[in-house]
Amino acid sequence: MGERSELALPPVLVAPDSFKGTLSATDVTAALCAGFEAGGRATDPCPLADGGEGTLVALTAGDPTSELVDVQVHDPLGRPLTAQFALTQGGRTAVVETAAAIGLGLVEEDQRDPEALSSAGAGELIRAHGLALSGYCRGGMFPAIDAAARRAALDDNFRAVDEAAALGSPCLVLVVGGLPGALDGVPAHRDLGRARGEVRDGVAALLEYAREAAMPLAIEPLHPMYAADRSCVNTLEQALDLCDAVDPG
Repeated sequence: MGERSELALPPVLVAPDSFKGTLSATDVTAALCAGFEAGGRATDPCPLADGGEGTLVALTAGDPTSELVDVQVHDPLGRPLTAQFALTQGGRTAVVETAAAIGLGLVEEDQRDPEALSSAGAGELIRAHGLALSGYCRGGMFPAIDAAARRAALDDNFRAVDEAAALGSPCLVLVVGGLPGALDGVPAHRDLGRARGEVRDGVAALLEYAREAAMPLAIEPLHPMYAADRSCVNTLEQALDLCDAVDPG
């Protein structure tokens, strides 16, 4: 019998995501490829991303026609920053990675207080190519277990109005909330009428602030299966009645 011929091994597909807070997907890919190749294996590098940091590179790395465009924006702390978006398909498609302007990697761990940070840089990045939001679904969740918690929810909605304005959104979309505590599996009560009353009061208080910011509010009814934990406004009729209650004019 002749000597057995060795089968050629296929290249190793190296397709990692980033290592959060340490290495980008590109850096991880390069390190893994170097290890495999040092052992005599060919590699096929393909860095991935899940929509967060590194997405811009992952979506454009294999496209020789893509173009990276520098944009002057502000990071979450309001500091000047040069971020990028990409143009592909001859400029017909723009790839915007908001993490390039407001990602966690831009802020030290001891400064990561969402209430003190700003997402305005994402709006600057989006508007740089003439893009626009159709809406900003961030507000709502008004019912709460006590007056202090309801006040905290209202303050959070004030911030949502500011964020929507900074992003250039045409409206702030409200998912109004259900029974307080239900999202954690421990509802404080089971009175949907009471929850709807707290929603009405919350929207009425938010409306004045939103008017000053020239930010329209939009109420999104959810399927009745979400009445307990996400939204006690479950039909278009209920949403319209709520609008009439807080703004009869």
